[in-house]
This record gives sequence, structure tokens and C-alpha cells, in this order.
Amino acid sequence: MRRAALLVWIVGCGGTGDGPPPEQRWFEGSLAGACGGERGLARVECADAVAWESVQWRYGERREAVDVLGDAIDAVREDPSVDAGDLARLHWRRVQVAVGLFSEDQDSSGVALAPDDLDRAVELAPDDTRIEGWDALFDLLVAYQRSPDEFAVARARVDSLFERDPDYTLPVVMGVTMALPLETGYPQEMARRVEEFDCATHDWCERATAKVPFQQAGIELLFAEIHARVGDRELARVHLERSLNAPRAEHWPYRFVAEEKLADLNGWLATFAARGESESVLDITENNGRRACVICHGPPSAPIRD
Repeated sequence: MRRAALLVWIVGCGGTGDGPPPEQRWFEGSLAGACGGERGLARVECADAVAWESVQWRYGERREAVDVLGDAIDAVREDPSVDAGDLARLHWRRVQVAVGLFSEDQDSSGVALAPDDLDRAVELAPDDTRIEGWDALFDLLVAYQRSPDEFAVARARVDSLFERDPDYTLPVVMGVTMALPLETGYPQEMARRVEEFDCATHDWCERATAKVPFQQAGIELLFAEIHARVGDRELARVHLERSLNAPRAEHWPYRFVAEEKLADLNGWLATFAARGESESVLDITENNGRRACVICHGPPSAPIRD
């Protein structure tokens, strides 16, 4: 294994200041077949490093990262040195890479395993609302495509998560639910919920880390998109300006996205309005498009998705 533990560079000190955020390379060498020489928890950490390397830096090797995570799951599932939480993390991480591969690269090869991965991760870590949020979101999307009755049940599950952990449930589910048809009422609900959310009250929202260097700038852009989706021009403008003025935003590689939206607000809103009440907008949103992950997770020095 050639994990990038010795190949880390930190640009600035990160934290909550205005300097450049921290950057880290997670793995050196090809991702294909990586981590096979590791055992136990070292295999878990190596596969996790491969996942982050593919999400942040090497978009073209995400399919290989999915395979590495699958091999790691098979290798450690019966290993007594690996606890349930670490195994759950591998299942969850495989879903996250597969979703990035699907949303950003239009490659659905890893998505078929996602529902089973999430169900298993919830079994292994039943108290982790982050994983449960992902599982509930997948159930919601599948139910929406199947039947109104199933959709109502899945929506009730998401509602219960909002009651238990509203501030983490929102960023997990908002990207998909805001893109459902207006007639479901979900886009309007997400617009209301984002106005109840205060980034300043959450350390995870304001702090830059190597894994999430532009959380605040990115989330404000996505909040703006939710308001554009429901036709609220003023709040879309407010959140775009917040994204451009967020800490470290001058180093944000996707600043140009917010600037372009702000320069043509009316056109942006019109693209959503053209879909009417009964059509989804999954295919035309930043939340679900080729920059869905990197808007927040993309380091300044990584390849830019234009």
C-alpha cells in the first residue's frame, strides 16, 4: 500500500479564517487493486483513503475505488479486529463514491449496490443518523418512482429524521428532494428549512477541513439553488452573495458557478419554471450534476469540473 500519509501538504492553517483551506492527497499510485496487502483496520483505512482520493482528486478512477471498497468489505467482514462501525463506514463510503460516479460522471455502474450497502450500514451502525439519512433518501427516491403509497411511507421516515437530527438531515436530503416536482411540496419545504438553518451555529458548517474545504461557500450555493427552484429570486440572490463572501471563498475553485448564476438570475429561475408543477429538475441542478460532490469537497488545486 502507498497511502499518502507521507505525502500530505497543508496550504495555510485551515480552520475558520480567510486563508486557503487545507489540502491533502490521500493515496499515491494507481487505485486499481489498491490495499490488497493490508489486513484488518489497516485495510479499512486504506480503502477509505482510496475513496477520498477518488472523490477529491482522481475522478477518472472512481470505478476502481468502488471495487477497492468492495474488496475491503469482503476481506474484513468476518475480521474480529474490525468493529461494526468501521465496516459500516466502508459500506457507506462505497455508496458515496458510487453516487459521485453517477452524478458527476454519468456512470451508473456502482449504484445498484447502494440500497443493500445502506441497509447493511444501518444494521451495523443503527445510531448513526448520517448513514440513516442516506438510507432514507435512497428509499424516498425509489419510492417516488414506484408508487404514491410507498412515497408517503418513505417521506414519513425522512420527517422523523428531521425531528431527531434536523441540522444534519437537511444537507443529506435537500439536494434530491428540492429537485422533485413542485406538486410534491418537497421543494417548497426545503426552501423553508434552509431559512431555519444557521451555519454559524455548527462547527462543521463553518470550518474548513481537508475533506470539506468549502463547506460554507458550497452549501450557500446549494441553498440559492433551492430558492431558485421555487421561484424566489430575492433569496436566491441573497444566498449566492453569501456563497461568494463566505470565508475562504476567494480560493474556491467553483466560485465561477455562483458568479454565473448571479449574473443571470432571471434565466436561472426560468429554467426551473419551464418544468412546471409536475416535472422533476434532477437533470439540471448543481445539487445533482457533474459538480455535485466537488462544490464542497473539491480542493483548490484539484482538477476543475467546468
